[in-house]
Amino acid sequence: IAGVTELWDHELERRNDEIYDDLRRAYWRDREAMRDAENEEWWQLYTEYLRSPVWRAKRNAVMMRAKSRCECCAVNPAVHVHHLSPYPEVLGHEPLWTLRAVCLRCHQLLHPHRDFNA
Repeated sequence: IAGVTELWDHELERRNDEIYDDLRRAYWRDREAMRDAENEEWWQLYTEYLRSPVWRAKRNAVMMRAKSRCECCAVNPAVHVHHLSPYPEVLGHEPLWTLRAVCLRCHQLLHPHRDFNA
């Protein structure tokens, strides 16, 4: 191309990058808001399930299987039952082998972002 000293428009590239950066930020902001709403719905569903007779029976069976001992460390008494696959479509239908009796310390290691004391 005669007379062209530069084949790339750096200013256009910079403006384009700014536009796409703004779009990416908006996308992730919207996605985070959607995830928060889904999480709220999930925790509501999960909390209701943990109050159900079906869950109580499964929890008791797991605690009996483990003789109320943590299946993670095998040292401490188990106080919780941990789901290996806590998906909405599984709740109420989870096989007992996907549930583990765990002590508070081990459960916190499995879920470092959660506060089980709250």
